[in-house]
Amino acid sequence: MQTYSENTANAYNRIWNGYGAAFGESVVRYLTTLAPTTQRVALDLGCGTGSSARVLLANGFRVTAIDSSSHMLTHAKANCEQYVAAGLGTFMQGDIREFQVEAPVGVAVSSYDTINHLESPTELRACFTCVARSLSPDGIFVFDLNTIRGLDDWNRVKITDREDYAVISRGFFEPRTGRAWKKFSGFYSVDNGLYERFEEVIFNTAFRVADVVAELRGAGFEGIHIAALPDFSQGIEDPEAEDRVVFVAGRGHR
Repeated sequence: MQTYSENTANAYNRIWNGYGAAFGESVVRYLTTLAPTTQRVALDLGCGTGSSARVLLANGFRVTAIDSSSHMLTHAKANCEQYVAAGLGTFMQGDIREFQVEAPVGVAVSSYDTINHLESPTELRACFTCVARSLSPDGIFVFDLNTIRGLDDWNRVKITDREDYAVISRGFFEPRTGRAWKKFSGFYSVDNGLYERFEEVIFNTAFRVADVVAELRGAGFEGIHIAALPDFSQGIEDPEAEDRVVFVAGRGHR
């Protein structure tokens, strides 16, 4: 699993929290459409700096969050400090391929391509099985995924230049092995007008949508549908034609 360095976690907290927050808002909106209403206890896998968890907490959920990076968790705890202090948010270091929670949850979420960090269908099944065991009988699992098309788009150089940060990303996708890598190099502003440098290489695994669905079913999930941000209630006809998709999978009647 990918584990981010301290400098990268600092940069992530300044630059990339917006996606996780948007994902969390979409989850909350989707849950309001379900009947009966899913219990407000959530599990956040690969929680990063806590942006999705913070949205869930702010909307009345009790959240348990897991991440492999201690540096990411430091930011997550700080970003959700009031909820941690109130005993509503628990953030712990762990492996999404092998974990357990103390009590069943109503919803499990995973955002910003965390599932792409798994390296094989075997690891997918291990993660999905742990999630299924953690959910209540009518619980749901909502997660996003970079598609093969989306990872093929990594084959380029992208430069982002802002007043308080600058990032250069260089990507490479190898279709034969189904592996993609992206190197981020950049700077972000700190105190006294100074800038801190960061550099990280991340990897993603390309999974066929049909294979992900098969592993979900093998782990005991039903009622699987595939959507896109921001509306998880609307399915999409050709998921492989999208750059990123969202899976919604139920344990029970959904």
